[in-house]
Amino acid sequence: LTKKELKKMIYQQVGILFFTPIVVSFIHGAVALKAMYAVLDQPMQLAGWEVLGVFLLIQVVYYLIARTFYFKKVYHLVKD
Repeated sequence: LTKKELKKMIYQQVGILFFTPIVVSFIHGAVALKAMYAVLDQPMQLAGWEVLGVFLLIQVVYYLIARTFYFKKVYHLVKD
């Protein structure tokens, strides 16, 4: 297993672990916001989508940091 193959495999697996719950929560949030807009009848849609967007951005940054640290740790263990 080369370093490149290990990196690809780790990035895919960590990506699945990170983004599956995020996709589910994003869908849930979008449906909840749509229902809330219908009930409250107030123009708050832009704010709701901004919150979901910021949430997604924070999660992507966290994923990028976590995958790098995880790869370094695994590679160090495999290398020795």
